[in-house]
Amino acid sequence: MKTPQRLIVLFLLCIGQQLTAQSIRGVVTGEQGKPLAHVTVQQVGTYSITQTNEAGLFTLPAPNGNSAVLTLRRVGYQFQQITVALPQSEPVKVNLSEEEITLREVVIAKGENPAIPIIKKAIARRKENSLDLNYYTADFYSKGLFKLKEVPKKILGQKLDQFDEILDSTRSGIIYLSETVSKIKFHKPDLLNETIIASKVSGNDNGFSFNTARSSEFDFYDNYISLNTNVMSPIADQALSNYKYKLDGSFMNESGQLIYKIQVMPKRKTDVLFEGTLYICDDFFSIYGLELHIDGKKLLMPALDQLTLNQAYSYDNKTRKWVRTSQFIDFKAGIFGIKFAGRFTYVYSNYDFESVLTKASFTKEIVRFEAESNKKDSTYWQKMRPIPLTVDEKKDYVKKDKIQQKHQSAQYLDSIDRKNNAFSVSDILMGYNYRNSFKHWDFDYSGVLTNVRFNTVQGFTTSGKLEYTLRDENKRTKLRVGADVNYGFSDNKVRPVFYWIHRFDRMHAASYVLSGGIKATSFHENSPISNIVNSVSSLLFKDNYLKLYEKRYVRASFYRELLNGLDTEISTEYAQRVPLYNSTSLSWTKADKNYLSNDPTQPNNEVSAPFDSHQLLISQVHFNIHFGQQYMSRPDGKIRIPNDKYPFLSVKYRKGWGGSSAVYHFDQIQLNSQYDKRLGQMGESTFSFEAGRFIQKNSLSFTDFKHFMGNETHIGTQSNYVGTYLLLPYYAMSTDAGYVQGHWEHHDSGYFLNKLPVLKWLQSEFVFGYHGLSVSDRLPYQEVSLGLDHLGFGKFKVFRFDYVYSFQGNTTKNGLVIGFQFLQALD
Repeated sequence: MKTPQRLIVLFLLCIGQQLTAQSIRGVVTGEQGKPLAHVTVQQVGTYSITQTNEAGLFTLPAPNGNSAVLTLRRVGYQFQQITVALPQSEPVKVNLSEEEITLREVVIAKGENPAIPIIKKAIARRKENSLDLNYYTADFYSKGLFKLKEVPKKILGQKLDQFDEILDSTRSGIIYLSETVSKIKFHKPDLLNETIIASKVSGNDNGFSFNTARSSEFDFYDNYISLNTNVMSPIADQALSNYKYKLDGSFMNESGQLIYKIQVMPKRKTDVLFEGTLYICDDFFSIYGLELHIDGKKLLMPALDQLTLNQAYSYDNKTRKWVRTSQFIDFKAGIFGIKFAGRFTYVYSNYDFESVLTKASFTKEIVRFEAESNKKDSTYWQKMRPIPLTVDEKKDYVKKDKIQQKHQSAQYLDSIDRKNNAFSVSDILMGYNYRNSFKHWDFDYSGVLTNVRFNTVQGFTTSGKLEYTLRDENKRTKLRVGADVNYGFSDNKVRPVFYWIHRFDRMHAASYVLSGGIKATSFHENSPISNIVNSVSSLLFKDNYLKLYEKRYVRASFYRELLNGLDTEISTEYAQRVPLYNSTSLSWTKADKNYLSNDPTQPNNEVSAPFDSHQLLISQVHFNIHFGQQYMSRPDGKIRIPNDKYPFLSVKYRKGWGGSSAVYHFDQIQLNSQYDKRLGQMGESTFSFEAGRFIQKNSLSFTDFKHFMGNETHIGTQSNYVGTYLLLPYYAMSTDAGYVQGHWEHHDSGYFLNKLPVLKWLQSEFVFGYHGLSVSDRLPYQEVSLGLDHLGFGKFKVFRFDYVYSFQGNTTKNGLVIGFQFLQALD
């Protein structure tokens, strides 16, 4: 074939390809010609489906041929079927009328609510209807959107100007917009693999969206929907005991099927249940659609005002299945005067029920981003996006792209750095950060005034940390090198610590750490009392619970995931341990009271020490096993997702050797397991078990004893108390022998509390707890507790109160523990 002919053929092929790649475009309006969102538009005889956006616009891939037959429907509106001539010269315009809801006769017993027989049949057919979607493959599209509204210029006197570039004159604007296109395969009850073909994040051409099919799986044929806590479905087995129903009426859909419109609401206003509208099909008593909402305070999420779930289903005559075609999750929230709203949009299309899927068809890699998935151009997105962008969304992409280009330029970054890097005298006390944004490094100084603490060994202390950080944004790796210098004003001693941390392999979470120096450290490796709480306890009540010794050391450690769900840490430390003594009796109150000594074994002897100065080399191997761990893989790394069906298991072996004397040598093995179990609407329980033993030892140093997480301050700082004893003196059960400890804590998510008069209006939750400890040669120690969590005012529910009763042999004790979770962040 001659070259001109080839060019002509190639041109015709391109034209033909362009014509077949064209889209069907249209706009849908409702009453009074207003744009109608959430209308499902489907090509007849296929699973080619889209939705209208907030402006009523839709696009759909055009089939081969001269015309296409489309169905348009939205719950509450009359169905329409139209024929569109191809190619289009202009968008098709469609107007939908509201459904004529009529009250048809329903056969019921005298005095019976007419909605009840319908709901009973829906409950009876729940499992059968659920199996219609037992397994399938499908195309999936998602879009996530967050909007700020009426953002104040200041919060607590501090400027809030980081969003100024994206906010309009009303201090409102989109702060997050992203989309994904993917292929999914699913098998009930919860097997899901997703391959993300395209991912787009506004303002970040190298970003990956976090909205996935996994986060959209809300199946109302299940008994419960997981939303921070379990919320009962309106057609769950026990729904009739918890929900009220009202039949608004019925209408006929496009297939001549009778659809019932039913209002659902909780029988008790404070129960953690949905309310809204449920549509049930008469023939199958399956879900036709739903729009249900729940208040954030019921979910124990005080910043959330309301969450709304909207689902639409479509009937396929070929397979005789009702399939979910779209889902919307809307939320409104606010805190500190900031109001924000968001929407997650999900569209399912091109279902395939023919391919046989078994459990063996699925892997632990539940989400995989294809290479170059975040590099798709605008032409691709115009073709693949099932729901047209709104005007605001289009503007956001354009605006954020320009902002990103500006923010990535060396000139802009240098100008911002010059402004932020400006130094003032107050930075010597409050801290300073010097950044080179273009080269991705920064130098940080923490400030000596922000780290003032008090203990009886050092008196008032302050720390100044100097740290250099270098980041690789593409590989998501990080190098940190720094020094943390601590000074005690009473013992007049400087204690510096140096460290070098390199996280170099995100795919295997690999890192290594080198550190060394001198520090005053707690006998307990996890320090059961925070520095802030100890400072207040000492200065105001003369209770000095923090016990310290000096460690002069060098340490090296390496961490890496070996296999999916199995990771290990190997470390070696050589240290000289030196006992410390109280150096001050300063207190702001209780002048007639004496401090206890720094010796936990002889608290009333100021000159005693719990160990003699010595050197020791300690090597440790630590394995963590995450049974059934799932993960998301991206070109820049791996994101691990725990599987809550299985417990977590940890095995640790420690060996003390190469010391200044063989009497300090030891071998220790420790086994730990933790398991979280959600119990329907009754809340969530956490179980923890740990056992350990020193299998070889001579005269073990007190620094190497097994110490337990006690509490003598009546102040709690953890988010939960699993692994913690609420009334146990810090070193009362410390051991150099074998031990077993177990913990249980149950948060009822308001299940019991919301049924009690008066207390139900707290919108809080009961917390039940048990803590037990058995140590060789001592009586077992046990605690039981009952508490209230999520207490506070308005949206600030950060307090917890627990009544605790402990017993050890004939010795009993009781007390109140007040939880301030925010103290953990401040420390």
